[in-house]
Amino acid sequence: MPNCRGTFYSALRVFLRERFGPQAWEELLDYLETQDRAEVDSAVSIAWTDLYLRMRVAAVVVRKFGARLLDDDLVADDKRVWESGKALLMEFGRFEAEKDLTTTQRVFLRMANPAYVLEKAGQYWSRFYDWGGLRIERKSKTHAIATLLDSAVVDELFCIHFCAYVKRMFELVGAKDVQVEHLECLAQGDSACVYDVQWR
Repeated sequence: MPNCRGTFYSALRVFLRERFGPQAWEELLDYLETQDRAEVDSAVSIAWTDLYLRMRVAAVVVRKFGARLLDDDLVADDKRVWESGKALLMEFGRFEAEKDLTTTQRVFLRMANPAYVLEKAGQYWSRFYDWGGLRIERKSKTHAIATLLDSAVVDELFCIHFCAYVKRMFELVGAKDVQVEHLECLAQGDSACVYDVQWR
């Protein structure tokens, strides 16, 4: 079973409460199946947790809290709920990057330069996932292609969150005008997830 660190849940708890109020975390738990609810509510940052559970939780966040951002008379429009939810997931990806990259790490990485993040990408990945890895191909001093290897998940929401996370991480270490384009996606039938990262 592929796993991820529980940092996803600790960050999500804070994010939902700040974004939607102190009751938001309990509302999320109420949407989950009984077993999922127990696992999510007891997850701790340093522990490994089921990756597929994380994806089920992400889908609930998109559906339920994405709908909340829309006007009540338009909530029934599934396409608008989906787009609103994706935007919310991107917002959370940026938020989680800020939580994961401590102030000390940011200062050190800024002294090194954003390219250092790429050089350490594989090591950084293994801190949060016990599967797969990132292959980095440097195109220039401010351009790289990242390929997700041996992915354990085929899910558009994972990629949306990941792109937002990477973009914010680069911004936090001093990169400007960061662009992250998802060139290929397993969820779209491609052979791998490939990300184009450019910055100034």
